[in-house]
Amino acid sequence: MIELTIIVSLIVFTLIGMRTRPRPLENPVVIQRHGDYHMTLAPKLNLIAGFIERIAKHYRSLPAVEGDSDTFCFEVRDPSLKRHGIETYLLAVTLRNNLLYFQALLPQPAAKDDDTPYKQIHDYALAVLVNMPVGRLNAGNEQRISESIQQGTQGSEISVTRIIA
Repeated sequence: MIELTIIVSLIVFTLIGMRTRPRPLENPVVIQRHGDYHMTLAPKLNLIAGFIERIAKHYRSLPAVEGDSDTFCFEVRDPSLKRHGIETYLLAVTLRNNLLYFQALLPQPAAKDDDTPYKQIHDYALAVLVNMPVGRLNAGNEQRISESIQQGTQGSEISVTRIIA
């Protein structure tokens, strides 16, 4: 009887331990907040979800503007990720049908001469958004997105630099 109790206890503790483990860093993460944003994060980047949340929260606090946006690409440096071996990551932000789409990717070594960080993240974003048609573009959304990203860095050591083709 004692053996059965010990075995059952071990199984229960094992199951509880498995449920409370953090998501492995090696798996890609897709999070969708219907009506707010959708994010696709390459492996090891699930740690930046809080930064994305702050950007989306600030963006939603701004007055609404009609139209979509181009894809804007950024290089992000977050010192808190250094202990995980991440110096920088690439972030793409796109607005489609009043929904923000975020894609984050770790920079890869260039396979070809024209394989720039901008091309890497832009191609990744296009692959994720392949089924999202572009509506009427509105230049005002660029300012709103940039402002929200800068606001998302407030109170942290995160620095963001826009990268252009």
